[in-house]
Amino acid sequence: MNLFLVTSPFQYICANEARIEYNVKDAVLVLVEQSRETGKIQMAKILKEDDWSEVIIIPRTARTKNIPAVIKHIKSKYSQFNTYFYSEYDSWRTQLIAKNIPFEKHVYFDDGTMTIIEYEDLFKTKTPYKRKRLLQDIQLRLRGVIPTGVMPFPSNFELFSIFDFKDVDFTYEVNSLSNIRSFFSNYSPFMDIAPAGFIGHAMISERGGMTLNSYLEIIQRYITITGCSQLLYFPHRSESVNQHVVQEIKKIKGLVYHTSEFPLEIEFPDKKVQLSSLGGLTSTALYTLSLMYPDLPIYNALQKKNDYEIGQDKLYYSAQRLNAYYRDTGFIVF
Repeated sequence: MNLFLVTSPFQYICANEARIEYNVKDAVLVLVEQSRETGKIQMAKILKEDDWSEVIIIPRTARTKNIPAVIKHIKSKYSQFNTYFYSEYDSWRTQLIAKNIPFEKHVYFDDGTMTIIEYEDLFKTKTPYKRKRLLQDIQLRLRGVIPTGVMPFPSNFELFSIFDFKDVDFTYEVNSLSNIRSFFSNYSPFMDIAPAGFIGHAMISERGGMTLNSYLEIIQRYITITGCSQLLYFPHRSESVNQHVVQEIKKIKGLVYHTSEFPLEIEFPDKKVQLSSLGGLTSTALYTLSLMYPDLPIYNALQKKNDYEIGQDKLYYSAQRLNAYYRDTGFIVF
């Protein structure tokens, strides 16, 4: 039996591509519930339970209780385990399952642009996973599972990614999104007289995120550079919780606010979206859509240190690393 761990709609897309690419016949899907309404709607739209031998849905909360219950259920029902497919290598949830269920192989699929960061910081260095929590570890043992402690980087690790990495010294397969492409092979969003598009960014005006004023300035800069009279705006799925942000964005002249039913990789062809260009801030969808539609001009916004809330240097430097990757990819920088 094979096991897939998924925590977001985009991860589900990548997991499904991996299921098909690796020709997996028997697979349990452990699906972590979405915390926000847009994520719940998108996941419900794309989940196909018939593709999986079993689907186990768990909440994000009470992990010390819920993850051991999943582990015990899986081990009691299945006797042999082949491949563990997951994102978020540096996640306690991911590693606790790996500690307690022996797999012949680990396959990491993308968690959006975090793959770029984890590749540089963890995969290339083959960094062990470390986590020790005295009280939590006691609770885990009482529930019949082994705490993670210190776990070496898996020797049976493989990478399945949309991103282009050089000098990889472990097995690496490119995710070309061939399954999605096969369903929408006759569609392209590019039309030179169509509106420009802009993909919304997460955590605007939230603790640790970009300031609202800086974000609005970036959108206006994109409008000026592209010379568009109409901008089709695709909000991030977390944006709906910040209504003051939504209301300020909607005030922008010529902006049309497009609430998506699906992740954009499916939303664009499903709704036959037409665009003259597409912009954003190191968005994963900028990259995936550039792979799917190479004729569509892609713009990536550079960010300044003072665009972020005070004390959030780590987020800024992560953004700079992603900007460098996107620049090297050939995106238009603005």
